[in-house]
Amino acid sequence: MRDWIYDIIPDSLNRFWRQNPALLYGLAFLLGTAIALYPGKWILIFPFLALFFPLLLKRSWSHPLANRLLLGLLTVFLSFLYVQTTVTIPPKNEIGSGVFSISSIERSDNFYSSKWIYKGKIKQFIRESDNKIAAKNIPCIAIPPAKSIRPPADCNYHIKGTLKPSSSGGYNCYLTTKERWIPQPNTFSFAEYRFQAKKALGNYITDQIPSKRCAMFLNGIATGEFSDKEMKYEFSRFGLQHIMAISGFHFAIVAGFFSLFLRQFMSRKRAAVSLIFILCSYFLFLGSSASIMRAWLMILVVVGGYLLERRGSALNSLGLAIAVVLFIDPLMIKHIGFQYSMMITASILLNFELFDLCIQRFFPKRNLSEVIEMSLTDQHAYCLITFFRKALALTLAVNIVAMPLSLYHFHKFPLMSLVYNWFFPFMVSISIVLLIMGLLFSFIPLLAGIFHLVNDKFTNFMLNFAYNLPCSFDYYIRTHEISDNGIIVMLVALFFCSVVGREYLRFTRNQERDFAFI
Repeated sequence: MRDWIYDIIPDSLNRFWRQNPALLYGLAFLLGTAIALYPGKWILIFPFLALFFPLLLKRSWSHPLANRLLLGLLTVFLSFLYVQTTVTIPPKNEIGSGVFSISSIERSDNFYSSKWIYKGKIKQFIRESDNKIAAKNIPCIAIPPAKSIRPPADCNYHIKGTLKPSSSGGYNCYLTTKERWIPQPNTFSFAEYRFQAKKALGNYITDQIPSKRCAMFLNGIATGEFSDKEMKYEFSRFGLQHIMAISGFHFAIVAGFFSLFLRQFMSRKRAAVSLIFILCSYFLFLGSSASIMRAWLMILVVVGGYLLERRGSALNSLGLAIAVVLFIDPLMIKHIGFQYSMMITASILLNFELFDLCIQRFFPKRNLSEVIEMSLTDQHAYCLITFFRKALALTLAVNIVAMPLSLYHFHKFPLMSLVYNWFFPFMVSISIVLLIMGLLFSFIPLLAGIFHLVNDKFTNFMLNFAYNLPCSFDYYIRTHEISDNGIIVMLVALFFCSVVGREYLRFTRNQERDFAFI
């Protein structure tokens, strides 16, 4: 036991942080942000110790280890100062005026009324009573008067009204006003152009896809905006909400498709440059939510590493994404989308290999020479088993984090999620590829029509899996409440065990290779 505490664990962590320094600094930035936003929350000592204290158990310090530790501590301190100086949170309802920067707009229609909802950030909000700053750099939702002409979302506005904390307990604030919105000179926003582009794409998909339900799904997959409440409910029954949020899954499909497509016409480096342009354009089209920005940054690091002839690291890319997202908006740490996106991605990168190795005990991995000697039928069966083995490993890696997060936020976790996430994302990827093909060949109406017709039939078949399952299959794990302290301890312990297990697996594999060579 003493060897584990003083040698094995510190050595494992030292190897891990040496290979993934950007992840260490990204997590340090995350920790500093949390300490700044939740002062006095003593449980944050636990992730602090888990991140740095095991490195202090090392009997002899090397200079790289000491430098890495000190730089991580410095990152925590600097991120704490950055959040303290850039963010001011209103403690209560405030009346005044401020500068509103718009990031997106949407139309909300119900039986009683219809209204425009503008999402963005309050740059600075001045309290009316004493002309002091009441809030600074906080997420905000602003609703213009119902009977007024919709103000274009192509610039910042000076608006007056009442700033109110949201009912969810977070820091998202609502601002309503009857005053005229005053455009700010020399400011710019992509929100209006993004809205018009998404509207045009949605109209095109609606015209090309016969089924209304399929058209709404494909429009949501393409733009990241789902307005159908019934579809949201049906997907939530099976833990498929992540399909409805643009993330690394969607970016990976787009990047993989265009990478193969561009390679047919140009060299690899030119294809990589073109791919970066496509991905940046896609990012501007979608907007800058946490999951979108994380996926965009991680893929850019991989493609950029190829251009610089350096191998990219997914975990380092994740650390960079965490730091950049929180630098742009520190309050994103409270957002459910940020938590799910970052933690599930980390779990996939850390635990997929471990789960795949465990499942290989039941479905062994074969050498290429063994596969070649199989009959054609056995080869196809082995490929199918391999696909399901990896899909199962991915599902377990995702849900080992998704389950405690779902229980913490929603107090329930659908067991059918373990089944549906085994195959449903693959079917969605086929729909996305067919949609891209239809859009690419839109200048050839007959060919594009064929792709859209096939996509309509396939997507309808796929959605039937989510819509037609009886309610008797809705089994849930339920809990009354998981405290903030409980979820923090749980997730930190899971991360710690995943890192040590991953490094131990690599160490034993290296030993096996050395022994095989001897």
